[in-house]
Amino acid sequence: MHAYKLKIPVIGPTKIGKSKFVNIFTNQSSKVLTETYSPTVALRILEHDTEINGQSIDKKHNESITARIEFWDVSGDTKYQNGWTAVSKDCVGIIIICNSELMDEADISYWLSENIILYFHPYKHNTLLR
Repeated sequence: MHAYKLKIPVIGPTKIGKSKFVNIFTNQSSKVLTETYSPTVALRILEHDTEINGQSIDKKHNESITARIEFWDVSGDTKYQNGWTAVSKDCVGIIIICNSELMDEADISYWLSENIILYFHPYKHNTLLR
């Protein structure tokens, strides 16, 4: 039984390495070695179980929880843009993958713009800014 389920979308432009990042993080190293590029269709969800150790909020004792992290590997293809809003529902954070050597400033600004960035506040409802 997992105490927490954490949904984390991974977004960015096509061919940037989002799937490789998720494969490495979820210990699917055999898929990392594949040299053939295969674009993500819409999205794929990979899960990773982990134990998180830390101090309680009141700092009176140490805590250890088991969490299941859901990485939502979101296609960077703009033809799926209408589905990006649904990806923000119930997420706890977001990872944006980009490469400044392969992207110009306009590309990076697009992915960081208010049109597609997910807003996370730990004590409020998470939402997609538009």
